[in-house]
Amino acid sequence: MVFPRSAEDVVAVVRVCGEAGVPVTTRGGGTSMSGNAVGPGVVLDFSRYMNRILDIDVEAGVALDALRSATALHGLDFGPDPSSHSRCTLGGMIGNDACGNRSVRDGRTSGHVVALEIVTADGMRAVADHAGLHPVDPRDGALVARLEADLKRLAGENLAPLRTELGHALHLAQLLDPNPGAQSTAHLLDRAQLP
Repeated sequence: MVFPRSAEDVVAVVRVCGEAGVPVTTRGGGTSMSGNAVGPGVVLDFSRYMNRILDIDVEAGVALDALRSATALHGLDFGPDPSSHSRCTLGGMIGNDACGNRSVRDGRTSGHVVALEIVTADGMRAVADHAGLHPVDPRDGALVARLEADLKRLAGENLAPLRTELGHALHLAQLLDPNPGAQSTAHLLDRAQLP
């Protein structure tokens, strides 16, 4: 298990694992009932160090109750309410598209995320939002443009299985195209921007 302290740490781990062919599993609070916080290879646990609230941007390891305490000072709340709210992290909630018992009224996590900062399998950082996919490092512009085109093509070619197998969970292509039919899988979450 690796406990990254920064996005740069995440990039370093992902690059080394990619070169060595070692799988990477991301983990928030480890509260999922389906076991998706464990896997072969390296487990990246964001909850120990990457757990700060940065204005309305939050790191993947922020626990839901910590976010709620911070936003309550401004009369705000984060709608999704899983039963593990005291321990679950925003990164895990985004990965699972968590909701809880108020989902009919307040929606799922995917309805409350404006942008995601991701790390791709080759260690490149990018921001996904409704305007598209944007490189964190401008030198990665061509690679990010190619990734965005590949994700949109993949989503278009596999729309039926994506809908039936993945449901309507938050996926990278959903941020890139607000059309709910345009869905694909994301890479690693580093930071999320909330409305």
